Amino acid sequence: LKTNLEELSRLGNTSIPKLTPAQWTELERLTALLEIPYKATLHFQKEDLTAGSFYTHWEAMRIKLEENGSEIATSIIASMDRRRGVLMNDTLLASVRLDPSTSTDVMTDEDKAAGEGMVLNILKRVFKISEDSPAGTDVDVEDEVDRLVLKRRKLSKESPEVAVPKTTKELKEACTTALGVLDSRKKTIKLELNKNDTRANIYNTYYPELLRDVALSLNALPPTQVSAKRLFSGIKFLKSDLRSSMKEDFVDAALFLRCNKILK
Repeated sequence: LKTNLEELSRLGNTSIPKLTPAQWTELERLTALLEIPYKATLHFQKEDLTAGSFYTHWEAMRIKLEENGSEIATSIIASMDRRRGVLMNDTLLASVRLDPSTSTDVMTDEDKAAGEGMVLNILKRVFKISEDSPAGTDVDVEDEVDRLVLKRRKLSKESPEVAVPKTTKELKEACTTALGVLDSRKKTIKLELNKNDTRANIYNTYYPELLRDVALSLNALPPTQVSAKRLFSGIKFLKSDLRSSMKEDFVDAALFLRCNKILK
């Protein structure tokens, strides 16, 4: 912009406003600041966005804004903090904790504990270990996750690799062990993802049996509305005027494949 304005001014265009060096410096600082949330927003708009990627870019944006330290950056951070309680709920944090592409090092201790607590709570309900849900959890989301997990376990033909826990203590110990095994395999998993291996194969190969179904179900939940909005926008290409007689079950199947192509 500065180069173009200087060139227009050199050519005799008197309507071009002239900025002082200090004003140009301030404008450059503002541009650098706004580039931080702009780049993060581009990641948030990706169709294949995962919970882990969302969390990683959210936290990276916050760190960069803190390093900037300007008044506008502080205002953006305050807005992020107000939204964080809604966006970073325990269900999303559990999905981040089990995301194959995300290292646990990027999570704060508080978020990591909340995510692991939600994983444990879902497993309690899956294995029918009676205990009240922790305060502050989203029961509606939990019910949907439970439904997905139970359905996946019912459809699975593989025999479980672990004994069915009978008590909360047994389940907690088994969950902690399984999470430790998963963490030890994260580097290998990342290498396999870089080879364009399918996520479904990653789950089936590297995830402990105890966590596999929960991870698949949690990571099937989109962290933003982008994929859902794009799916509805894509209906006009799938069900065009030339396909007005298309059956409902075929539309459902086609939309399901389109929405879940990330799992191949």
